[in-house]
Amino acid sequence: MMRLMERLLTKADLPLRFSQGFNPRPILSLVAPRPVGVGSTCDLLTVSLDSPPADDFLHSLNAVAPQGLRFIQAGATVKKAPQPLLADYELRLTPEQIPAVTDRLAELENEPAWPIERTSGKARRTSKTIDLKPLVHSMAISADVLHVQLQPEGDRWAKPAELMRLLGLDERGDLARLTRTAMQWANLGSPQDASPARRRDAEQD
Repeated sequence: MMRLMERLLTKADLPLRFSQGFNPRPILSLVAPRPVGVGSTCDLLTVSLDSPPADDFLHSLNAVAPQGLRFIQAGATVKKAPQPLLADYELRLTPEQIPAVTDRLAELENEPAWPIERTSGKARRTSKTIDLKPLVHSMAISADVLHVQLQPEGDRWAKPAELMRLLGLDERGDLARLTRTAMQWANLGSPQDASPARRRDAEQD
């Protein structure tokens, strides 16, 4: 995604600001990049420019963007880096999954902790038990859609794959159908918080 963004921004002929040194690169960042395999309609890209962009800034970006990616809002941010506060996810459940997930949510509501094993390292040989409960702000089913809102504890977030495992869902098949639909930020001037209603017609970003 970062290589794509660099090429796309260069192709759009924007007044990019570059880093100093032997190998200058455009100064940009994907804040809170989406987990691997998870769709998103609310990625946030910050870019440093040497001069204010033209009025057709978004049009210029979308004109060179590949199919499936759209820039839908732009604005100036404050100097301090935006900090993610909440992340909303949605998963459309199959009719067979709804009763099992409903029962599992009821079980979790009464449990004091939601321990799960997290592996790390190149060979996945290191594991530790973490509690997902303080990392989940809310979970609920509306009609056939599972709505989940995650929150950080320091720099730690619940991984969507761990959430699938906690709910008894498929860490691969169901994870591939999961979509991040909104983010709430601190230290963000404009654009404002993303909301599902405002991004309903957006492509997978």
